[in-house]
Amino acid sequence: MKHRFFISRIGMRGSVGFLIIGIALLTFGGILQYYVSKMPDNTGQATATITGFENVRKMKDSSITTTTVTLVSYEADGVTYDAVTLGQYEASWHEGDSVEICYSKDNPEVIWTKTMQYRGIITILVSVPFLTIGLYKIVQFWRNKDDPETEDEDMEEEEEEKYRISSFIIPLTAGIPIALIGLFVSYIEKHPYLGQTVVVLGCSAIIAGLISFIQFIRTKVRH
Repeated sequence: MKHRFFISRIGMRGSVGFLIIGIALLTFGGILQYYVSKMPDNTGQATATITGFENVRKMKDSSITTTTVTLVSYEADGVTYDAVTLGQYEASWHEGDSVEICYSKDNPEVIWTKTMQYRGIITILVSVPFLTIGLYKIVQFWRNKDDPETEDEDMEEEEEEKYRISSFIIPLTAGIPIALIGLFVSYIEKHPYLGQTVVVLGCSAIIAGLISFIQFIRTKVRH
């Protein structure tokens, strides 16, 4: 087959690279979820107003690092809190912007963004396409290595089938998480234009995968 879907051309090193990236993202997402599980259970929600930003200098391992934190004001259980440090900073934030936050009812000055609770899940979703591509291609390589030698025609048919399988597995595996991330960015992170663009990209991959899957089924029925 002269024209190949580019994923089918990934070599063993590329497959291992995909797998390593997927494992790293999965690990990072798991760590984020671990910290989310440590957050207080007795929480409330509020809309905070960004009042400014502050550069915090910390000493670590004989080196000084600078971290930007956000200062916000909000009302919790009838009490107004001013210039409370929010341990998060986004380049898109500006003074006067509103941010949805959660706070501990036991100590209302312990706050975090509402979206922080979903960051781990999103990172894990991003890892899925990398893990799937890496594992799929590695398994494919090992099967080719262990298979006995066959005639050229049989090999061509086998490669053709693997190509068709790759053509729907990869777009579907990548498209579904991408579409979910777009929904998250649009409705949770409140970036509708960016989120909708990501959703369109994800849905395009899903549609391409479904079309390839239908073609694969039709080919199987004919044979």
